[in-house]
Amino acid sequence: MDNLFKTKVFTIFSIVLIVFLGFMIFKSRPIIESLDTNIDELENRIAESDRKTEQLESDFEYFESEAYLERQARLKLGLKDPEENVAYIVRDGEEIASNSEDIEEKSFWSNLIDKIFKRD
Repeated sequence: MDNLFKTKVFTIFSIVLIVFLGFMIFKSRPIIESLDTNIDELENRIAESDRKTEQLESDFEYFESEAYLERQARLKLGLKDPEENVAYIVRDGEEIASNSEDIEEKSFWSNLIDKIFKRD
């Protein structure tokens, strides 16, 4: 067996094998760099998706909140809380659509339900 390691054939075979492996490693380097770049891009996309998911979850929680419902009722349905006073700003020559005495005092939620179900 000691003679095998000392032969010229083994030495030549070892040198060829080392050169071949070195060439394969050198040849695969651009592929590895390309894969590393792709991995970095995918990690960035995952991080961005995570940020968007957190923002959507936060928005979803807000849209389910009572504060959002009340805000939308005020803006879109024109409702007010019973403890609030409404002030109308009228420019010269304009008329108020309804008289403040005609406004029936109902709770905020009663007005909201009436508007949703279109009850008068």
